[in-house]
Amino acid sequence: MKRLLSVALIYLISYSLFISCGNKKPIPEDAFIKIYSDMTVMQDTSMLPQKQIREKILSKYHYLETDYNKMIYYYNSNPNEWIKLFDRVIEYVENLKSTTTKSAPLISPKRYVLKDM
Repeated sequence: MKRLLSVALIYLISYSLFISCGNKKPIPEDAFIKIYSDMTVMQDTSMLPQKQIREKILSKYHYLETDYNKMIYYYNSNPNEWIKLFDRVIEYVENLKSTTTKSAPLISPKRYVLKDM
């Protein structure tokens, strides 16, 4: 009986730890927005395979693929959170667009004028 009680207690503790760790985000949301935005842009503009894109971006931000997968699992488990995340990603990308267009100098092509000979 003692043994059964101790096994049940160990199982209960390990289960509660598993559940509590499952809901924790391994990547801060602000960093994940940047990672997700970069991946989306690179998938649309790069010829690299998706795995290489993921590896490059995750190494840029110093996160592991397991952390990224946990974040995807978290958002898949919480559809309302996906909606909020997409809204923030769109906002982030729009802000990037506006800052690059404001700070980028306008370069106009040189115009050559033909002189009468």
